Amino acid sequence: MLVTAGPGQPDPDFPDTRPLPLPDPPDALHPTTLDGWVCATYDGAVRDELLEVFASATTVTTWDHEGTTWRLKARPVLPGETPCT
Repeated sequence: MLVTAGPGQPDPDFPDTRPLPLPDPPDALHPTTLDGWVCATYDGAVRDELLEVFASATTVTTWDHEGTTWRLKARPVLPGETPCT
């Protein structure tokens, strides 16, 4: 699973900020071509745990890590894709 993380602001009408569920802090992830966004891939048990967390999230869910708010996007790694490059 490919997860990208980038700057986010909570929606004041639908507050839903949760602790960042990633096993690594954002500054340890790979930078992307999008300003401020980073990415990582996860498989096995970590992927399964993240899928459980993401199942209860919505499009307005934001994630907190040490006082910084993040947005997360998750998707499968496509066949032949070189993720996070």
